[in-house]
Amino acid sequence: MGVRIAEEMQCKLASQGITAITKLKLVRGAFFVVEVIIYEVSLALIVNKLGERSAVAGGLFNFVVGCLPSAVKATVEIDLLSKKVAQKLAAKLSSEMQEKFAERGVRAETVGLSPTEEGIFLLDKLASLRR
Repeated sequence: MGVRIAEEMQCKLASQGITAITKLKLVRGAFFVVEVIIYEVSLALIVNKLGERSAVAGGLFNFVVGCLPSAVKATVEIDLLSKKVAQKLAAKLSSEMQEKFAERGVRAETVGLSPTEEGIFLLDKLASLRR
């Protein structure tokens, strides 16, 4: 189940203009952890989504982005947008996955963590499985 979910997540993110790698990090019985690393978020995608909400805002944002040097655009896409999207994605996936898996009788938890926090999280979860 974990492998399939990791593959599905990567495909779904790619269809949304998000370059990410998903890895099945840990499997202990029915407990598994899928790591999602977001590398880049398409600035064009953000502009399109903004344009869907407000044509004026989308046009203005598109104009401003068009004036940026390519190195600045890359920094925005890779550094700023990726971090912001990762935070929002964890929050969004949490509710979506909880509902989806609850239908199958599975409890799901989604969290967005830094690499440092990830180690502590995994150790705590493994300890709770032993109880």
